[in-house]
Amino acid sequence: MSLPRIQSALEKLEVQLSETQSQLKRVEDLIRNNRAESNSKSDKMLEDQGAKFTSLKTELSAMRTDVNTMKTGISVRIDSIDKRINNLEISFKKLEETLRQE
Repeated sequence: MSLPRIQSALEKLEVQLSETQSQLKRVEDLIRNNRAESNSKSDKMLEDQGAKFTSLKTELSAMRTDVNTMKTGISVRIDSIDKRINNLEISFKKLEETLRQE
């Protein structure tokens, strides 16, 4: 092989190597961009899920408060009804005693 042929072959290899390095660089950039995009999508998804969780937690807390308020209101009403029933029983017993005495 002659020196000019070797030199020409080396130049071709150098061009191919340069093109390959350029392609590798593009692939690396693509991977880096996709990873960054994927990370930002993942971060956004985590933020959304965190916001949904916080919202659900707040709603559940409000529901718990509402249920406790209702429970207290019902308890007060039941106590009131219970007192009325007791008073009615006492009144009926008194009435019954009065009727027996006559």
